[in-house]
Amino acid sequence: SFIIVSGQTAVLFEFPTHILEKFLLSVRREKSWVDVILKYEFKLTQTLIDNGYVYDTLIPLKIEKFEATFIRVGNSNKTAVCPLTMIKDYEFPFIKKKVFDGDYKRHKVLMESADSILNYIKDKNEILFSLITEHIKTNNWKQELLSDYKTLIYDASVVSFDIFDTLLIRPYVDPIGVTQHIEKIYNAAGFCLERGKADVRARKKYLTKDREDITFDDIYNEILPEFLPLKQTEIEFEAQLLRIHPDNFKIYNEAVSQGKKIIAISDMYLPSSFLKDVLFKNGYTNVDKIYVSSEYRKTKTTGNLFKLVLDDLKINPNQLLHIGDNEYSDIIAPQDIGIKTYFIKKYINTFFEYAGNHKYKHFYDQNPCLERNIITAMIALHHMKQKTYDYWYDIGYSLSGQLAVGYTNFIINKSTQNNIDTLLFLSRDGYSLQKVYNILAENKIPNYYLYASRNIALRCYANHRDRNIYLKKIFDMVSGFIPALKTTGTDYTTNISLFSKYKNKIKEWASANLEDFLKYFLALNINGRHIAAVDMITGDGFTSAAFMKAFLEENYAFCFYFATGTNNYEYKYLSYKKDVIKNFFSSDNIKYVLLIEFLINAPEPSVVDIKNGNPVFNIQHENSDIITAYKRIDAGIVQFAKDYKYIFGCNMINFTMETNISMLESFCQNLTDVDKTYLKNINLSLDLDHKDFKSIYDIIHNSVIP
Repeated sequence: SFIIVSGQTAVLFEFPTHILEKFLLSVRREKSWVDVILKYEFKLTQTLIDNGYVYDTLIPLKIEKFEATFIRVGNSNKTAVCPLTMIKDYEFPFIKKKVFDGDYKRHKVLMESADSILNYIKDKNEILFSLITEHIKTNNWKQELLSDYKTLIYDASVVSFDIFDTLLIRPYVDPIGVTQHIEKIYNAAGFCLERGKADVRARKKYLTKDREDITFDDIYNEILPEFLPLKQTEIEFEAQLLRIHPDNFKIYNEAVSQGKKIIAISDMYLPSSFLKDVLFKNGYTNVDKIYVSSEYRKTKTTGNLFKLVLDDLKINPNQLLHIGDNEYSDIIAPQDIGIKTYFIKKYINTFFEYAGNHKYKHFYDQNPCLERNIITAMIALHHMKQKTYDYWYDIGYSLSGQLAVGYTNFIINKSTQNNIDTLLFLSRDGYSLQKVYNILAENKIPNYYLYASRNIALRCYANHRDRNIYLKKIFDMVSGFIPALKTTGTDYTTNISLFSKYKNKIKEWASANLEDFLKYFLALNINGRHIAAVDMITGDGFTSAAFMKAFLEENYAFCFYFATGTNNYEYKYLSYKKDVIKNFFSSDNIKYVLLIEFLINAPEPSVVDIKNGNPVFNIQHENSDIITAYKRIDAGIVQFAKDYKYIFGCNMINFTMETNISMLESFCQNLTDVDKTYLKNINLSLDLDHKDFKSIYDIIHNSVIP
């Protein structure tokens, strides 16, 4: 890699050395590498294009694979690009000197500032940041760009903060989630759209040359009468959902520790009294005064609210430090009147900028509805709080969490509607689901984690249900009790004949197993009279429903399934996915089916028997890597459920199966190299005997069919 800083351009070069050497051979030698590159920028671009880099300006992504992306911006000079808009999604291209020497102070279209660009570079590449800042010092350019927030706070008399997305954050990608959410919870069809229209009407009606913003009352004065009762509801929603920004709270505390006068300045329709209460509740107890555009009728965007603040506090512009997330109203506008600034990116933008999170951006962008608004924001907030990298924990939070929460809320609602008095979460699928249930359910009913696997069902009832695969499995299990069954046929006709021949002995064996299971069950003190079992996915076997119906008899109500491969009219069941998964084992669906089975599982081997009241695990065939991974996945699931309940409380919404599947599709379609590495190391069993294993990556990428 070559990082070059000159009087004209700061450049990060990352491309194979042999390409650079080829380029140098084609041009006349100059005094230095810098001189060559700056003099022959167009020729360098052409050399790169000739070597497979296919647009205009090199922005390195996967250099080791000779892959890159190019863009063209600005003037005819293809290689001299600079704006943050251009660099933040593609790592580092060429950065023009004028970004930092004052000529680039305001960019009215891109709404970017030198501060925002330099702060971004500082976070992403310390070497490049050091070289650029050294050059700035040498040339006596804008010195304040070199200071971190502690130094800037130290030099200020007053520190002001923006409020929304700086001190406080909402758990939505888009703030419209507030009104979307209210519409959903209160079944107020059309509210979100009308609330937006009322805002527009209010601005057209009330804004004048002397009045730059509207109030909350103005908006509801223009709204349709049927939605007026939701005015107080919106206030209550904001109060409940606004949360502290953990990273920016540290900056606030730095200002407090330095004894600075702290104020808040916001372009907002909500009243300052409300904002003061919310700030105080979230720990911002040292905010001396709040300046809100709706009350002062002046905005940050025009700069007039900042001028009012300066007059009110009787301070000079250079005595005020303003900290915020909007590149124009929090950075460029105050800089225009001499106020020092510190830029902080919105947490959701920071989250989306990283290539590894493109899967979640894709999930959201496909349909920015309320569910995706919430789920994506929760994942982004989690990543902001999570300071150490833990791949499987993150997968548990980001993928398994919303699956488990969506399915569990379905279980909670249907259990109430059907007067279920006991829930049995069946192994292994019910391991994490039971934990999520006990977190989310307001009126919890007795619930138990029950070792009731397919193997145990076959042992207890020896019901082959006209399936050759089950016949062969029963013969394998019973061979120690009936030695003559050690050798079995391969076709159904032969095996059903053998089963009939030894039917009485097989029943004797099964009865003993059923007695062991009954002792285990009774020891759990399960006293329900209207019991529902909880499982994940079934093809056309419905083994868990058949087992529970036979065992619980009149106390069996139905079985919950996340999804089914067919309809079944023999057993009562409720499916989270209303329609069956068409072509259950087709190449189109199998990767999602098996991925779901992995994402909702247990950190323990499969259960093959119950002896002396205890489960017997199939340790021999279990992959230890999958157990280790699932311990972290389970922890991630539990944390997602806790966060969801804590943030939204009684205003939780139900995630649909369609949303769940869409998230899995986005994940599978946007695998990163990191994803591939981890997924290749985890093997799933594709057969009843746990002998045929394939990696999750093969299942996702090649749609392996068992």
